Amino acid sequence: MMKASGTDSALELTLYGKPVAVLDHAELGFTVDGQAYIVQHSGFFGLLYELQRDGLTLVSAKQSPFLLQFTVTLGERAWMLKMLSFTHQKRFGLFDGDTQVGSIMPSSRMHYTRDIAIDLPEELPLAGQVFLMWLLLWKWSDD
Repeated sequence: MMKASGTDSALELTLYGKPVAVLDHAELGFTVDGQAYIVQHSGFFGLLYELQRDGLTLVSAKQSPFLLQFTVTLGERAWMLKMLSFTHQKRFGLFDGDTQVGSIMPSSRMHYTRDIAIDLPEELPLAGQVFLMWLLLWKWSDD
């Protein structure tokens, strides 16, 4: 399981205690294993976010209009990333149909970047998992 802690402008992600990436809510990209990734976004209602490397889209996340939920696509696979409840608006689950297969959960409502557990399926590559954490950090920073 990946963990994250820090601030909006320096959220450090670790996997089994080893640094993976540092995210900044204001940056449209990050580096994982020496590879630079950029995030492109487009649209007005139902924003589309695309994780790209060398001009190729690897993973995309399309936001549902007026909701904080996303259809996440990797090749032919699709999942839904959505809030688990309206009372804990920073706790998200990744769903395959009706089955929850992963989660991104801060341990604190007040200090949401202090300690975040990122438990996503291995089927989603590491850069894709970092992308989903980046996406939520981007959205949470707008609050």
